[in-house]
Amino acid sequence: MKEVLRPALLDAGGFNIDARWGPPWDPRWLRNDPFVFAPLLRENGTRMWIAVGNGRNGPRDAINNPIDAFCLGNAMALETIALANTRAFQLRLDSPGPSNVVFDYPPVGVRN
Repeated sequence: MKEVLRPALLDAGGFNIDARWGPPWDPRWLRNDPFVFAPLLRENGTRMWIAVGNGRNGPRDAINNPIDAFCLGNAMALETIALANTRAFQLRLDSPGPSNVVFDYPPVGVRN
């Protein structure tokens, strides 16, 4: 996700994702990756609620001008990638059996 978040953060105000945990190759990224630590999260019984849209525009996603269309297109792409990553995270957490995590996948929307 960090590769996809770089242009999104730049677009959202010129933010630099490297300010989070350094450049993409910095080991701090792995130390803060929930996918890597899914077994530990599961073992500790960590409770989480995770929701993600499916990348399709919904009733709140109005397009009134070309900028709206551009922004919605970017949001739809990011949400589609987030959905794939969330499904992978759910499989990792639930592979030995159901976890203590609630996953919510609304039928339509970009963070709807």
